[in-house]
Amino acid sequence: MNSSKRRSSSESGQHGFTLFEVVVSVMLLSVLASAVMVGFNTSIQAGDAHRISAFNAEWSRRLEVAIDETPYLPCGDAAAYDTALASVPRPNGSTAEITAVTYWDGSATPTFTINCNSSAAPRSAGGDMGAQRITYKTTSTRSGRTKTTNNTILKRYEGAYAEPPTDPPPGGSTCTISQPGQVDTNWVNETAGSPRNTVYNNGNEMNILYLLGTRRFSYLRFNIEAGVSTCNEGGTLPSGANIVAARLRLFTFNIGGLPACGANSCWHALERVRSNWDPSTLTWNNQPCPTANATSCRPGDVPSNILFQHGTGAFDWSARFQTIEHADLLADVRQFYSNPSTNYGWAIKEACALTYGKACGSATPGFQFRGRLGTPAERPALEVVYQ
Repeated sequence: MNSSKRRSSSESGQHGFTLFEVVVSVMLLSVLASAVMVGFNTSIQAGDAHRISAFNAEWSRRLEVAIDETPYLPCGDAAAYDTALASVPRPNGSTAEITAVTYWDGSATPTFTINCNSSAAPRSAGGDMGAQRITYKTTSTRSGRTKTTNNTILKRYEGAYAEPPTDPPPGGSTCTISQPGQVDTNWVNETAGSPRNTVYNNGNEMNILYLLGTRRFSYLRFNIEAGVSTCNEGGTLPSGANIVAARLRLFTFNIGGLPACGANSCWHALERVRSNWDPSTLTWNNQPCPTANATSCRPGDVPSNILFQHGTGAFDWSARFQTIEHADLLADVRQFYSNPSTNYGWAIKEACALTYGKACGSATPGFQFRGRLGTPAERPALEVVYQ
């Protein structure tokens, strides 16, 4: 009897659980379950954070592409570039805004300031120096989580600024002539079936075109006279100067028409004018240049050697500065300086096949250059280098 009870008790100890053991097991399972849930929740939150970060990165990339493709706006402010952000679709719960635009101050070690004088000439003190730092902010809310990111993009000007003045030869000085009182400009127009006695003397532009039945020539003259020609650098062109170089600078601000410029097209000729003209009365009918297709304005109808090309790229319609330098240009300037009464300036025409062997005919682009009353940086300018 007693032996049977002891055996039963021993078997119970080997195969059963006491109340204490059950309680401890339940507690351990509870702790383990809590840890699993915490880890699961942490994993979900980490996944959400990763997804929202990846979403913001992709969205920011699209926003930066939009800002980069927006035309550079000299001294452009936040509002000027907000249209770029608005062009990118915004997912629900997301916003983007330009928070600041700062401007390179031109220093070798790039420094960006908040000041930019839009009325100053490009690349001049206080004006836009060709680089901007644009800061924008994105805010996104996904799965109840909000993330705000500040981003910065550097935007560079890729157009054509005025070329810096070329250093004169050793011991030389430069007199740049471009002020309105020192320059005459005008253009004349031949249009089939229309009067050809119209005066276009607004001083803002010059036009060059060659079509069948429609042609446009431009006229340009600088005051090149000792003691009279006002130099942008200060003072006047001195007497007795030994002129060693001459450079003509023009600015093409618009091109219209087809076909695209090619290797043998979009060429212009600079022809010395043979007799006097008055910009206030100049028309196609009374111009000093002959109007026959195969003639030059130079004395004796001699073709000019001074040719320049606008561009060679297909549909290369971008505005640009052009610098023309040639031995014949230097010879003309020397002649005008030594004998001002012979200074009738130059005519600018399409360099066509009949005279110059270049391509132009029934369809050719038209070109517009700034005239004497254009913005100071874009006016025609003649750089006279002398010793």
